[in-house]
Amino acid sequence: MKRIVVLIIFLCLLGYGSYFLYNQYSYSLPEEEKTITLFNEGYREDITSLDLTNIDIKSDDNWISKIGEFKKLKHINFGKQSISIELKEELQQKYPNIDFDVVATVNVYEKEVLDNIKELDLKEVNVDNKLKNILKKLPQLESVDLTGVELTEKQKLELVNELPNIYFIWNVKILDKEVPSSTTKLDFSNQKIEKLDEFVNELKLIKKLSYLNMSNTNLTNEELDSIRKQLPGLKVVWTIHFGVWSMSTDTISFSTLVGGFHYVRLTNEDISVLKYCTDLKALDLGHQDVTDLSIITDNFPDIRVLIMADNKKLSDLKPLTKLKHLHYLELFLDNITDITPLTELKELVDLNLSFNRSLTDITPLIENPLPMLERIWLPGCPIPEEQIELLKKAYPNAKIVTKGNGSTGDGWRSIDRYQAMMDMFRKRNYISDIFLEYDK
Repeated sequence: MKRIVVLIIFLCLLGYGSYFLYNQYSYSLPEEEKTITLFNEGYREDITSLDLTNIDIKSDDNWISKIGEFKKLKHINFGKQSISIELKEELQQKYPNIDFDVVATVNVYEKEVLDNIKELDLKEVNVDNKLKNILKKLPQLESVDLTGVELTEKQKLELVNELPNIYFIWNVKILDKEVPSSTTKLDFSNQKIEKLDEFVNELKLIKKLSYLNMSNTNLTNEELDSIRKQLPGLKVVWTIHFGVWSMSTDTISFSTLVGGFHYVRLTNEDISVLKYCTDLKALDLGHQDVTDLSIITDNFPDIRVLIMADNKKLSDLKPLTKLKHLHYLELFLDNITDITPLTELKELVDLNLSFNRSLTDITPLIENPLPMLERIWLPGCPIPEEQIELLKKAYPNAKIVTKGNGSTGDGWRSIDRYQAMMDMFRKRNYISDIFLEYDK
C-alpha cells in the first residue's frame, strides 16, 4: 500500500515538473519575426521609421492600407518624390500618429506649386472665393503677390485676419490715397477721419506699415490709443496737450523747463495724459502740484531721469520702488518725511532731497546703502548731526552736501550728467548714453 502511495506522489511530481519545464521553455522561445511585404520588399512589423526615398510608390496599389499594419511606425520619408496635396491630407487624416516627410503638389489656379513654397505670384490672376482655402494648404508661404487682382476690402481683410503670417502685396485705398502694402510710414496729420473702424481695417491691409503719424487729427486720445491697441506692431504717434504744454507721444525726454511761475500748475489729472507717451525715459515735472507718482511709475518703469522738485504736497514715495533703472532723482522742495522706498533704487546715482523741511530721518539710506549712489544733497533738511556722520561713513566715496543756501548749490548742476540731461530735454528724442551706462 505504501509503495502505491509513493508511486502516485512520484507520478504527480513528475507531471507537475514536466508542465513547469514546458512552460518555462515555451516562454523563452523567441517569437517568429513577422514581416510585411510592401513595394515587393519585406519589412519588420515593429519598425518605427520607413524610408521610401528610392521606392516608386506606384508599384504597390495597396501601400496606403498596408501602412496600418506597422503598429509602431512613427515616420515615413518620401525623399524627393512628391504626392498630391489630396493624398497627403488623406494620409494625415488616416494615420494622425505618423509624420509624413513629403512635399505635396497643390493646384493654384491652373498652376502646380509645391506646398513648401515661400513666395507665390498671382498677379492679374482671376481668383475666386476658394483663394483663402488654397493658401491654407501652403503652410510655409510668406508672401503672395496679388497686384492687379480684384478683391473687395472685406475679402482682403479676411485674408489678413485668417492668414496673419503671410505678407500680401496689393494696393490699398485709404483716405483717398492709393497706398502700396510695402509702405512703412504714413502721415495723416491734420486730417479728418470720418469712420474710425474702416480706417483701422484699411491700415491692417498694409502689412509693412510700422509708423503712423496722427498728430492734430479730429480723433481723441482714447480713439488714437485704440488704433495702437488694435495694431500692436504699429507705432502710432500723435500730439498730446496738458496745461500750457504739448508733446509728441514718441517723446523720449521731456521737461516743463519753465522760465517763470506764472502758469496754472499741473495736477494728477492733468498729467494722466502722459500714459500715451510710452517711450519716455527722462521726465521733468518740477514746480507743479502732482501728489501721485504712480501715474508716472505705472507707465514708465524704465525711466532713468525723474525730476519732481517743488511739488509741495508730494510725500508718498512708495511708487518709486517700481523704477529699477532710475539713476537721477530730484525731490527738493517737496513734503517728504519717509525715504524708505528709496532703498529699492539700487541703480540710483544722483539724489537731491534739499529743503524737505519735515525730513528728519535718513536712517533707511544709512542702514541700506545704495551701491551706486555718488551724490546726496540735503541742505534745508533738519537731519541730526549724528545721522549725517553715519551717512558719510555709509557712503565714503560719495559727495554729500548738507548745508547751503539753495537746492542746487555747491555744484549740483556742474557735472556732465546734468549737461547731458539738459541736452536731452532740449532735443526730446533721445536718452544719453551717460545714463544708460549705469544700467546693471
